Amino acid sequence: MIALYVDGRVNLDASLEDVETAIHSLDGSQCTLVVVELASGKTITIGGGPSKVVAELSENDTHRVWGRGAELAAAADRPTAGRG
Repeated sequence: MIALYVDGRVNLDASLEDVETAIHSLDGSQCTLVVVELASGKTITIGGGPSKVVAELSENDTHRVWGRGAELAAAADRPTAGRG
């Protein structure tokens, strides 16, 4: 199960296509925040748009990684890292 939260709207049965569409819809003014939550409790929060975004990956309530683009991908391999 994938829960998708987009600027106050909730889809508790989202598909990967729904998630991709939501991320591509970030425009920096009307649509600025996407949160994806898996049944395991892991989340990714993405904000911004349209040309720049910031994201946070969360394994649980205490392990969070945030950054932009390649910084986020590199930081995801390190515990409790953040760049931005």
